[in-house]
Amino acid sequence: MADNSFLGVLKARFDAHMQRHPGILWDDVAARLSARPDAVKAIRWMEEMGGEPDVIGQENGLYLIADCAAESPAGRRRLCRHAKRTRRRAARKARPGRRVWI
Repeated sequence: MADNSFLGVLKARFDAHMQRHPGILWDDVAARLSARPDAVKAIRWMEEMGGEPDVIGQENGLYLIADCAAESPAGRRRLCRHAKRTRRRAARKARPGRRVWI
């Protein structure tokens, strides 16, 4: 996926889910992404693995991009075959997906 088309996918998702990032402008995020090719690589990986990366907040001048897919993509699911570990995982709170600060 070329950078322009990839950024187009991210922008479309950003525009479709404004409730995730009130007060954040796409132009500011796009400028930060253009300065951080390493972050773009990680975000592209999320997308290629079936995730839905989107901006979900801002803290200390950094934007937080996380996978907002409704469920973990099949390529990133892990099975737990031990009963004790399965119970322990079930008792824990759900953890957010992979995140990238830019």
